[in-house]
Amino acid sequence: MQAIWHKIVAELEAGRRIFFALVIESTRGSPGSPSSALLVTEDGEQSGTIGGGCMEQDILQLAGEALRNDRYVASVSRLEHRDTGQDDASGLICGGSQTNLLAVMDPSQLAIAKTVAEYFSNDHAGVLSMSAESWIFEPDRQSVRPVWLEDTGGWQVHLSTHNRKRVAIFGGGHCGAALARQMVRLGFSVVLIEPRVDLFTLDSLQQVTVLNTASFAEGAARVSYPEMTFVVVLTPSAKQDIDALGGILNHPFPFIGVMGSRAKINMIRNSIQESGFGDEDWQRVTAPVGMPVDSDTPEEISVSISAQILNESRKLGLR
Repeated sequence: MQAIWHKIVAELEAGRRIFFALVIESTRGSPGSPSSALLVTEDGEQSGTIGGGCMEQDILQLAGEALRNDRYVASVSRLEHRDTGQDDASGLICGGSQTNLLAVMDPSQLAIAKTVAEYFSNDHAGVLSMSAESWIFEPDRQSVRPVWLEDTGGWQVHLSTHNRKRVAIFGGGHCGAALARQMVRLGFSVVLIEPRVDLFTLDSLQQVTVLNTASFAEGAARVSYPEMTFVVVLTPSAKQDIDALGGILNHPFPFIGVMGSRAKINMIRNSIQESGFGDEDWQRVTAPVGMPVDSDTPEEISVSISAQILNESRKLGLR
C-alpha cells in the first residue's frame, strides 16, 4: 500500500488524474483480498492488482473510460465470482465475492494523498474516509480493521494507515535479510533487529526498519505493537538466540519462531528454562520455525517461514 500511495502522489504532482480501485471486503475463494489496490494512469500504466483475470480486465476498461470522463463519480461495487448470470457476475468462476471501491483522483486531492502516503511510510495510525462526496483524513485514529465499508444511508469506505501485518526479525544475515524482503513483498511492516552495523546484507533492505541495538537481548523492548507482531529469531548463534528470547518472552508477541536443528533447539530450550522461564513460556515458541521444506537456501527458508506466518496470522485475525 505504501508504494501505491507514493505512485498516486507522483501522478497528482504531475497534474495528472489517476484511477484507484480498492478491495474493501471479500469472501473465501475470492482472488482479491481486502486492502489490495489497483492504479491506472492516464497513459494506461497499471500498478497493483485487485484479483486479476477477466474481472480485472473489465475494471481496466472501466478505468480508461473513467479517466476520459471529467465527471466520474466514485462508487462501491459488489461482484459475485461466477461466469454468467446477473449484472454483479465478475466473469470468474472461483466462487466467493468481493466489494470494490472505484474512484478517480485528481490533482485537487494532492494534499490529502501526500498525508496518507506519509502516514503509510511512517506506519502512523490514521484513517482515510472516502465517499462519493468527499475524502477526509483523520490523523491518530486507531483501528482494528485495515479497511471497512460503512453504510448509513450513504456509503463510506474507511482505510487505516496502520499496518496490522507486522513481523520483527532478529538477525540480518542471509536468512534474516531474505525473510525481510519476502515479508515486505507480502505487505508486512518489517522491523529487523541487528547489532552488527557493517553487514552487507542490510544494504538491500528497502522499506525495512533496521534497529541497530547494542545486543539482541535489547531488541524486543524496542518493537512497537508487540501484541500484533510476529517474531522470528535468526541470529548468528545459539547463544544469541537465547539472549534474544530472554527479552522476547517478556512481551506479548502472538508468535515466536526460532530456526535451528533439533539438537540446537533442545539446547536453547534447556538454557531458557535454566534462566527462569517455565514450560508455559517455552510453549509459546515455535521451533523449528517454518513449513516443512527440504532445502537450506535463504530464499527457500524465507518462503517456508513466511507461509507459516501467513497461516498463523489468519488464525489470529491479524490480516
